[in-house]
Amino acid sequence: MKANLVIVTALLTILLSGCSTTKVAVQVKHPSEIDMSSYSQVALMGFEGNYGEELHGYLKSKLASSNEFKIIDCKPIKRAVETTETVTVESKVSKKLSDLEKGALILGALTGKDLGVTMTKPKTETREIKKIHYVSEDNPACDTDKLVNTAIISGSYTGKYSTKVEVTELYCTDKDDKKYPCSIYRRDSTVTTSGYIDIREAGTNQLISSKPFSETCKESMTLRHKAPPSREEHIRNKCSIKITSRFSKTVTPWTETVQVPYKTDGDVPELEQGINYVKLGNYNKAISKFDSAIIKAKNTSMKPDIIAKGYWNIGLAYQYSKKFDLAMASFDQGFTYDDDNKFIREKATTLKLKNNHLEFIARDKNTAINK
Repeated sequence: MKANLVIVTALLTILLSGCSTTKVAVQVKHPSEIDMSSYSQVALMGFEGNYGEELHGYLKSKLASSNEFKIIDCKPIKRAVETTETVTVESKVSKKLSDLEKGALILGALTGKDLGVTMTKPKTETREIKKIHYVSEDNPACDTDKLVNTAIISGSYTGKYSTKVEVTELYCTDKDDKKYPCSIYRRDSTVTTSGYIDIREAGTNQLISSKPFSETCKESMTLRHKAPPSREEHIRNKCSIKITSRFSKTVTPWTETVQVPYKTDGDVPELEQGINYVKLGNYNKAISKFDSAIIKAKNTSMKPDIIAKGYWNIGLAYQYSKKFDLAMASFDQGFTYDDDNKFIREKATTLKLKNNHLEFIARDKNTAINK
């Protein structure tokens, strides 16, 4: 029985080592949802709502880091204004008493009667008090008459923070494994947000896009003996970052890391050799190796699925070296040897990447014309 198990294990090891998938990380750039190539700058207005100022800051930082266009901060400018007010102040000062008044005070003290004599007299004076208050003013750089080839971004962002603390009484264990009664505090906090972001064209005020959004961010923390601190700002920031990241894809190109699954086979070392060239970024040599693998597999009458692996790999290499038509033709060839739907799906992905590439070319031309 043990001998049979050893044989089966060995066979599985050979099969798994002979045929596997090697993933290679590739950076894929996607165009923005909206073609912003006709705008040389973006005017970022102030956002309404109790979380508006926070979202404005995150958007400003994110859009500026893209280096796609100039950012004009059009949030209202807060200016300190000093004013002076004249106020009338009444006070009492000591007065010099006559002998008669002094006698009346003594008599009043002895008899306990108020004879209407005081030791002070009223005094009225005027004083000047300086006060500082803040006023909001429009940024002069954001005058619509001065904004040329500019997209205006504005909107609203509101949110609500809620939290509750629950206490559980139980027994904890110390370092000596002795149990003692203790309290476990758990704080559950939630931030719910909603709002919208509008994009308009300066001058015409034409609405280009309006994006409603909502986001919920939660956090749970536990501590012994005392309640965890409230972290409203931290949770709120998490929501703002998510919203900013999503919206930035609307107006700026974005990049994602794709794990590209190349196929290997122990009978065709050229597949592995080609993948090694892919890792080095040398797609021409990789394609040459994958082509050699296909020829070898055909000439030696290997199984159709091995030939299909060669077409799969060469299709991926063509795809990520921007030779999209050759990639789609390779996936068609691979499907004739192995009718796996992955060839159809990857062909669709290639077509999408091709369209994205053509979109980038068109936008680059439009940008050059506007400049």
